[in-house]
Amino acid sequence: TTPQQPAAKPQFPLQISPNGRYLVDRAGRPFLISQASSWGLIQALSTADATAYLDALKQRGFNTVMVSVISYDKRMAGSPPDWQGVEPFTRQWDFSTWNEEYFAHADQIIRLALDRDMLVTLVPAYLGFPQDSSQGWADELLNANNDVEASRAYGEFLGERYKDVPNILWIAGGDNQPKAGSELEKRLLAIVQGVQSQDKTHLWTAHWDGQGDGALAT
Repeated sequence: TTPQQPAAKPQFPLQISPNGRYLVDRAGRPFLISQASSWGLIQALSTADATAYLDALKQRGFNTVMVSVISYDKRMAGSPPDWQGVEPFTRQWDFSTWNEEYFAHADQIIRLALDRDMLVTLVPAYLGFPQDSSQGWADELLNANNDVEASRAYGEFLGERYKDVPNILWIAGGDNQPKAGSELEKRLLAIVQGVQSQDKTHLWTAHWDGQGDGALAT
């Protein structure tokens, strides 16, 4: 028998194929996403545990993890939204007051994935099902300590921080498509536009609930 050659490492960031039908890497090779939904990876695990987890996924053939930069799902381990007692924001629910210690850990997790040739589909702020306020950031985005300007500042911060990190594909929403014209849509759109103002490279997709009709769907 002829031994199989190892698959070529993907060259991130990903791009859309010339015919617009699939994803390719920078070398033009098709990239078929085999994704593990790891929403709370950054919040739930230590760096050591995250390393073991990603190694296990890689061994099982996964090439992508879907991760929330910040997660507020009480069903997950790690006492979200904190990581190891470290809050993502220094002023509660003010998205413009990011905590460097928290995001340094997020950087580590994304780097661990890159070291394993894995794509990270990255959610800036998982919104959560509209019917369940315990799962996501929708209520916190709408808190009086936050506003459209602070939301955009958070997006700009993320875009600047990760614009040169190659293994990212951004995801808007998270089981929730805000209603057109709603304050939630304005604040989510501000995050997206903030990221896009700094990051001109990475692709975007969305993770809706199938019920909304907001402008972000177009």
